[in-house]
Amino acid sequence: MAVKEIIAASPGPQSAFLKNSSFECLYGGALGGGKAQPLDSLVLTPFGFKPMGEIKVGSQVSNPDGSVATVIQVHPQGEKDIYRISFQDRTSCEVCADHLWLVRFAQRKLKADRRYLDTDEPVRGRLITTSELIQYLDKLDGFSVNARPITPLTKPIVFTKNYRFPQILVDPYVLGVLIGDGCLVGGNDITFTSLDQEIVDQVSAKYEVSNRADGKTYGILKSPELLQTLKDWGLFGQKSAGKFIPEPYKTASIEDRFALVQGLMDTDGYVDDRGHCSYTTVSDQLATDAQFILESLGYRIIRTTDTNTGYRDADGEFIKCQDAFTLYIQGPNCERLVRLSRKKDRCKPFNGGKENDVAGRAIVKIEFSRRAEAQCITVDHPNGLYLTNNFIVTHNSWALVFDAMGQAHLSDYRAVVFRRSYNELKDLIALANSIYPVAHPGTKFNKSERLFTFPSGATITFSYAENMEDALRWRGREIQYLGVDELSDFDWDVFEFLKTRVRYGGKHKEMKLYVRATCNPEGKSFFSVKQYFIDPAPPLTRIVDKRTGRDRVFIPARMTDNPYIDEDYKRRLSYLPAKRYKALVEGEWNVWSGEVFDLKKGIHIWSWEEFYERNGIKEEEQNGIPKNWVRMMGCDWGYAVPFCFAWVASDTKGRLYVYREYMGCSRDAQGRINFNDGLRLTYEEAASEVKSREKDEMIHYRVIDPAERAKMRGDRAQLDPWGSPIRGPFLSAR
Repeated sequence: MAVKEIIAASPGPQSAFLKNSSFECLYGGALGGGKAQPLDSLVLTPFGFKPMGEIKVGSQVSNPDGSVATVIQVHPQGEKDIYRISFQDRTSCEVCADHLWLVRFAQRKLKADRRYLDTDEPVRGRLITTSELIQYLDKLDGFSVNARPITPLTKPIVFTKNYRFPQILVDPYVLGVLIGDGCLVGGNDITFTSLDQEIVDQVSAKYEVSNRADGKTYGILKSPELLQTLKDWGLFGQKSAGKFIPEPYKTASIEDRFALVQGLMDTDGYVDDRGHCSYTTVSDQLATDAQFILESLGYRIIRTTDTNTGYRDADGEFIKCQDAFTLYIQGPNCERLVRLSRKKDRCKPFNGGKENDVAGRAIVKIEFSRRAEAQCITVDHPNGLYLTNNFIVTHNSWALVFDAMGQAHLSDYRAVVFRRSYNELKDLIALANSIYPVAHPGTKFNKSERLFTFPSGATITFSYAENMEDALRWRGREIQYLGVDELSDFDWDVFEFLKTRVRYGGKHKEMKLYVRATCNPEGKSFFSVKQYFIDPAPPLTRIVDKRTGRDRVFIPARMTDNPYIDEDYKRRLSYLPAKRYKALVEGEWNVWSGEVFDLKKGIHIWSWEEFYERNGIKEEEQNGIPKNWVRMMGCDWGYAVPFCFAWVASDTKGRLYVYREYMGCSRDAQGRINFNDGLRLTYEEAASEVKSREKDEMIHYRVIDPAERAKMRGDRAQLDPWGSPIRGPFLSAR
């Protein structure tokens, strides 16, 4: 399945990365953004709704497939622009511009259905940001109903709200009947009215019932516990307009909530000849409570209020009655909402749509709401989804994870995606969990091995390599795809070793071998990455290794390549130091955030010809630094890490010129410099190398850390390597 069927890549570098056919490819550059909701927006948990600001790592949140997910990361986003998303059923929620949604489009067919992990339920849609939704809706002609984006409905939600004592003291179906057609204001009598023997039989199965003289009123006998419970709840004594659903029943088990709804629908509900379901009450609070329960069971509710209810008396005068609140119910399996046979027989497989359709909420409007503090969360569920206000399904907190799927249809395809440390894997795995099962229905995840197994038999593993010992765990393994996220954080020799594992000797002739990496212009292996991928050729230029014949390419990235980064995020990044901004925001590799000076050729960096010309040195005297200038040498010593010697000259006006340097860096088998690995020379060996470079040149001063100077001197009887072999006194750096 093509990646574009799940989520469209940003045009430009991101698309180029996903389509690139080179053996090695570095996608390097800039930062991205977050996916957030305001701190006061509501997130559904197994214990009820909680403000986003109260959600912490380890919090449990409800997933739209009916399960419970754990929050594994919380990402504060600062103050952001907040947009209100309005739906066709008159519900709404607030999110930021780059928040992700799983949507499908009305009357638009996709090439294939997606499914949640371990279920056969279709998930027809793709991931899209709020910004993309705004652009899409702006193009619609009057928000055409036939083209609106639709978010899926939740599956029935499991609540785990605990009470000190049992709270479901009345059979839920009986409670629904009493709320619907019960009389709870007659002294200590509990009665209900019904002409349906099925309802009477259901109540009689739980309590002793007697038929009153009118043939339609029934009393519940010998039930002091029931009477006391209704009084304790405050429900007994309430007329129709004051009825409500006790709080414990709103978060009861799925079965108990369905049973309560069945009691309400069998009494005050209606199913018409088309199979459309509705529920009407004169209690505003009861309508609100019933809507909460129905939405938690996976139904879409459109609520209306009729203020013109009434009738005309014998004289023709209109008698005003109480306002009526109606809930129009849409969703799959509406037969679960009723027990009465005559109503159940009218229900259709999907009330409000076509048979086997997937219910959802249509987005009708998106508008700017306010600026507010926001945060996004990452959950450990395979689909990455959670629920917000009115049980609206929303997606949380991309290139390597997508790209690794490229050959997942081949049975012996093996891909491994690396981060440097184990803890850094969490975000990548959470992202993969939200994508792979949707892209390839039936994909399984082994949490202990961090392994995704696709229906074809292909696998993608997420691993870490902090050092060569970790990397050697892959010795003898054969993989076809190596992905390295944040390459510049790795030791370069670790990366070189892992590349030796990329090989194939299987049956699929179409199998390709790939090495893919991402990183920003910083980190411990910055110079190695730059020397290997950046310096040899301009961006997007194919480089062929003469020794191996394999090719590599660098695809640059900037933050501006992502059209959905919000302006507030850009503004905050503008406060970075200039060089760090160039590296992390503009994706500039020719500046390094660790450097002190911003050096430019022709201004700060001269050739010897420019040096002679600018200092007016005659041709016959052009033999390096003039003899009358003061010359100095400084040393930053290193053994396992590189050392550096720098020679500096001062002209007659006090201007300084660095004219020679000696970096103690090792090289790999191909002759490439390893800027993170030292030569491991002794003091004597380094002094000999320095002497060979100076060739008896007069050095007036030498500067080194006093602690290193003391180590170099050692025993007074030993030769001072910085004395007789090299001319010039030392000054201690302080």
